[in-house]
Amino acid sequence: MISIILPTYNCADYLDRSIMSVIRQTYNNWELLIIDDGSTDNTKEICNYYCNIDKRIKYIYQINQGVSVARNNGINLAQGQYIAFLDADDLYTSNFCSELIYKIYNYDIAYSGFTYKKEDNTNKSKILKETGNILIPYLNSISNQEHPLHICSMLIKKDILIKNQILFTPHVKNCEDTEFIIKVLYVANANYFNGHLFTYLQGRAGSATSNTPIINQITSILESFKRIYISSPDNIKPHIRYLIKKEINFWLKTLLSRKLRKNIKTILSIKKWEIYNRNILNIKDKK
Repeated sequence: MISIILPTYNCADYLDRSIMSVIRQTYNNWELLIIDDGSTDNTKEICNYYCNIDKRIKYIYQINQGVSVARNNGINLAQGQYIAFLDADDLYTSNFCSELIYKIYNYDIAYSGFTYKKEDNTNKSKILKETGNILIPYLNSISNQEHPLHICSMLIKKDILIKNQILFTPHVKNCEDTEFIIKVLYVANANYFNGHLFTYLQGRAGSATSNTPIINQITSILESFKRIYISSPDNIKPHIRYLIKKEINFWLKTLLSRKLRKNIKTILSIKKWEIYNRNILNIKDKK
């Protein structure tokens, strides 16, 4: 069985279509765990309606603690052999489960490409066509600002999460999903589906990213990468160090290309973070 974990917070306007994208799956052996992170809209009423018409759907309420805690609670409650994630404003294609359950055979995770929409613009992600341990190819991709994996475009064996005590870092608003993916890729063998099975809505009003100041977003990303660096094996640390340097350079270049006066505080904050963490960034790697 696949346990699909759907955290939600005040997404009542989008929740129907996300739930329906699960109900419409051609693969039927699933459960949907909707983790309500303290919503104040009519999320509960919508969820109770679907729970009454489909017993595979379960509604769990928690006091607002953030998406990471909601996903972790979902992992702990999951009854399935496999774990998938879906955000409340995003969609699966109808063959998401059937394609990935086939691809995960003899592997720890299976993943696909994804479509991302922002207003009237629609684009498709690059597909990382790699099998086995794909950690280094993935790190190389995100170092170049390419993001071929999304937390909601993956199917993961639950055993690998439990065995390696892999959870989301609580109370992190940005990059918590990338941090989680990297921790999974440390220990997982992966297979891919050559297609796009998930649609991601970018820039939704009220989302954690849209409500977070840019400097807080950048700092959260860098701190996530720093946590990954600290916990990484020695042979992986150079790759994470390179990732951090590339991320800093990307943001400095991006901000300097805009109005300098408007972004000067953010630029100085990034440089301050860089200086404070020079003990990580200035280490010379052994050849």
